Amino acid sequence: MGNKLKETNIPVKYYRIEFKWEDLPIPKEIIKLGKKGPAHHLALKAKVNNKWIWIDPTWDPGLEKGGFPVTKNWNGKTNTKLAVKPLKIEKFEPNDPSNIELTEFTRALNKYLDKIRKDKF
Repeated sequence: MGNKLKETNIPVKYYRIEFKWEDLPIPKEIIKLGKKGPAHHLALKAKVNNKWIWIDPTWDPGLEKGGFPVTKNWNGKTNTKLAVKPLKIEKFEPNDPSNIELTEFTRALNKYLDKIRKDKF
């Protein structure tokens, strides 16, 4: 998302947000597959109409029925909801995430999210 915004000359700042997986509507059996302690989430701010706004496209509309904090009908001018409940926020310069190896936790989480998108709650 940040790269696409930069391509259109929109300034971007990245942030690392510390959070707890337990604060999200994810089954405990999936959460226990992950590392103990706080996790980190990458979000960004973009300068739109001379104002810095949060843009976090993590949870798509299909996950709303699973209780995830989905932003519906975003106007592109105001903050989106953050995907996680922040414990701590710090400015951050990310590495290229395209070659990250999937863990057992990530595979289980992705399978669960796909199930929410397909199932009717």
